[in-house]
Amino acid sequence: MNPKSLLRWRFPLSGIPRTARGVTSAQSAPTLRAWYARIAHVYDAVVPYVSEEARTEALSRLDVTNGEQVLDLGTGTGLALLRLAGGNSKGWTEGVDLSTEMLRRARRRMERIPHARYGLRQADATSLPYPDDSFDVVYSSYLLDVLPPADRHEALQEMKRVLRSGGRVGAVTLTRPERALERLWVGMARALPFLAGGARPVTLRPSLQDTGFIVTDWSTHCQAGLRSAVYLATLG
Repeated sequence: MNPKSLLRWRFPLSGIPRTARGVTSAQSAPTLRAWYARIAHVYDAVVPYVSEEARTEALSRLDVTNGEQVLDLGTGTGLALLRLAGGNSKGWTEGVDLSTEMLRRARRRMERIPHARYGLRQADATSLPYPDDSFDVVYSSYLLDVLPPADRHEALQEMKRVLRSGGRVGAVTLTRPERALERLWVGMARALPFLAGGARPVTLRPSLQDTGFIVTDWSTHCQAGLRSAVYLATLG
């Protein structure tokens, strides 16, 4: 990405509640919905440059089997959904997001594989519209690090509820920086929240374990100065 092009962008703040303009504190669902509607047009131009390596690692390690029922929670513009559904022609892949604008862009992306078996639905991660034990796999990238702690707890409980016994979870979040340059980038992401899609560093492993998941693997990846964590877990 050409850094000069980033400087030419104008991030529109008009119409967004003032509390939605930064990522230093987590936001309510209505605020997040408004915020993502405003950044959807720049999301794909920026976010992959700081997140693609971690997302690719998570999807590779999750190793979805063709024929499984898969939930992509917080699908956004469908960056992961395209890969999940593309290799799951005998199963079903469901993408969920709070933002209708992000879902519209995900639907457009999925036109690349017109015969894919998938669905897109607007829903809140803290109250999913699915029966218990609906999915073999739940994947989520850069959602749990956007939610406030109470909502993150509810979202994890919902992931557990809709996941079948023995099912697998793959989650990607921003994590705490380890180097000076990474700390600088975290500060920039607070000032320019679209750089990291509104996410902020969190430590997810204790929350996964407290919810009842067994964390089977954990790794970190630094791309363009932002450090992400990849968590793999199972439901016993």
